[in-house]
Amino acid sequence: MLENVARLTKDLKKFTSKFIDVTIYSIEEWNIKENNNSNFGQLILTCEGELNHILNGYANDKKTLNRLKDIAKKHGFYIEQGFSWSWHFVEI
Repeated sequence: MLENVARLTKDLKKFTSKFIDVTIYSIEEWNIKENNNSNFGQLILTCEGELNHILNGYANDKKTLNRLKDIAKKHGFYIEQGFSWSWHFVEI
């Protein structure tokens, strides 16, 4: 699983590099940041701005949304939305 997470992280960083205000957290980093003990997903993507609008359906950009889903699926994950600004990558 750790290899899948590492590859997913690499692909997510590449995919999100064109957007601003994007952060990718491991579950351990997320739990420290949020001061809790969650096990909801192995990676958490947070964002504001353009990518946030796309993922929340405010921008008509299904291509970008589907590309993100394809990246997750390629590595054996699916995406669940947490807050309006966070998406959790959960192993299938």
